[in-house]
Amino acid sequence: MMKKILAVVILLALVGLAANAATKTATHTVTITVSAIASIAVVGGNVSLALGGPASPGAAPTDGTSSTTRLAYTVAGTGNNEVITVNWGASDAAPAGTQLQVVATSVGSYGTAAPQVTISATAQSFITAIPSSATGTAGVPVLNYTLHVVSPASLVASSTKTATITYTLTAS
Repeated sequence: MMKKILAVVILLALVGLAANAATKTATHTVTITVSAIASIAVVGGNVSLALGGPASPGAAPTDGTSSTTRLAYTVAGTGNNEVITVNWGASDAAPAGTQLQVVATSVGSYGTAAPQVTISATAQSFITAIPSSATGTAGVPVLNYTLHVVSPASLVASSTKTATITYTLTAS
């Protein structure tokens, strides 16, 4: 009988220790912060544009176009206040008689594209109302460039210009 009492006492002691050990806890604080993020890249490399011959004699040359580049961007902001602007350097210019234009297509839920923009040294809104989002690494908005003839009489054969186009993403 004494052995049974001793076994019960030992069993109760072990159960008490296990219960006591199971209720021990430790805590700490984890601070979680989402900082503003504004990251942008042009995907697809450099672009070359050239005017084409006229559709018929006496007509203006045809515009040069390219849709080979895209924008990839990631935004974590405070709402739909983020904006992408476009411009070129102060000394950049299109060849005489032409304008360089760009429009973003396939923007989807990644903002609101402006109508076709004639690129100049002044930064112009290009995509607005950008929500917190990530377009993916291949980029979703397609950059559709057009070398547009505005004055056939001002065109100079063999004139070539190189311009650096800057897309700026500003997060709020």
